[in-house]
Amino acid sequence: MVYEYSITPPIMKNLTLILFALLALRSATVMSQDLSLEECLTATEENMPILRQRGLINASLENKMKDFHYAFLPMVTLNGQATYQSDVPEISLPNLPGLDLPKAQYRAYIEVYQPIYDAGVNRAKKNIESSETELDLARLELSALEVKRKVAQVYFQILMLEEREAIVGKTIELLLEQEETVKNATALGVLTENDILRIASERLQQEGVLDELKSALSSGSEVLAILTGLDISGRKLSAEENHSDVATGDYLDHPQIKLIRSQQQLVASSEGLLNAKRRPRVSAFAQGGFGSPNPYNFFNKELSPYYMAGVRASWSIWDWGNVKRSKDNLYLRQTMLSEQEHQHRQAIDANIIKIDADIARLGRAIERDNTLVKNRAALRKTATQQLEQGDITSTDLLREILAEQRALTQLSINQVELMLQHILVQFENGTIH
Repeated sequence: MVYEYSITPPIMKNLTLILFALLALRSATVMSQDLSLEECLTATEENMPILRQRGLINASLENKMKDFHYAFLPMVTLNGQATYQSDVPEISLPNLPGLDLPKAQYRAYIEVYQPIYDAGVNRAKKNIESSETELDLARLELSALEVKRKVAQVYFQILMLEEREAIVGKTIELLLEQEETVKNATALGVLTENDILRIASERLQQEGVLDELKSALSSGSEVLAILTGLDISGRKLSAEENHSDVATGDYLDHPQIKLIRSQQQLVASSEGLLNAKRRPRVSAFAQGGFGSPNPYNFFNKELSPYYMAGVRASWSIWDWGNVKRSKDNLYLRQTMLSEQEHQHRQAIDANIIKIDADIARLGRAIERDNTLVKNRAALRKTATQQLEQGDITSTDLLREILAEQRALTQLSINQVELMLQHILVQFENGTIH
């Protein structure tokens, strides 16, 4: 007996609804995830067009290294020539056949050249190419650092705008509540129509500020999306503080220091090539072919084979001081790079000291702001009660509401600025690179 099972249409419909619900829940979960600065910086590095040159630079180095490898393999050249000359020497000696060279001469031959000892020139050239590659990569890292720094600044700018948007939004809600309260008080004769107009006018002004903030948020989010390549719509930026040690150090991971070190390495590699060029070099060579007349035996005017093989040595024992002057220039270049490195280290130390002072200042400011916000909130609540009782005017209440808003805004500014300073110090000491 064969049993057949089928899913009825109602069950299929329910499964479809469940599937769509799960997908929607998963999508909502992803969209609701906080967007951290670390995620933005990682995505920026992956999205940065300039960093895609890394693969091209490394591929170019690999090809050049193959060329250096082939430099020690025999080089074979095929040559041929046919000439006609207006005159040829004629020699006639007693009891010897005369030398009667033809005016038309032909030759075809193969030359083979084999380096035996190049005094380290090939190895020095390899080191130079490797150093130049490291220098190109260091330049890319330095360019990428500036883009990452911009991403961090845009990130915290958006975070600041979000905080201000929330503060202005709460202020508008508070003004709407007070507007209803004033209307009721006006109906009872406690307040006048002017009080309603004042609060309504301030609410409209705050709504204009809110629109400006939303526009700035939209453009900032678009910039961040372009730089990171992320879809940040519906995602909230993370406001977690990221503390970092602000102590000074050797900054070996800082891209600017890496760039200078790469330049110093290139200078050292260039000096190695100069040293290699002053040493003797040895190579083997061979030449063989056919010639008419034979180039090694002019008496043989017929097309005949010939060959020659040997070892060649060369040594530049005097160059009028060219290598010494080149070394002196390299020494001067190395000295200048050392001074540049020292200058950059001083600049980094100074920036870190300034950031450390700003962090301490912002910490103290935030403590004062927290107290001020509490005080302003209490004063605003008191003013609200006094307005309901007719003891103060709407102008007095608006003054307290806006003072509380300024206190909240200043607190949020200092909090975000503190987070930014903790990130900037990581840019300075090379933690972020």
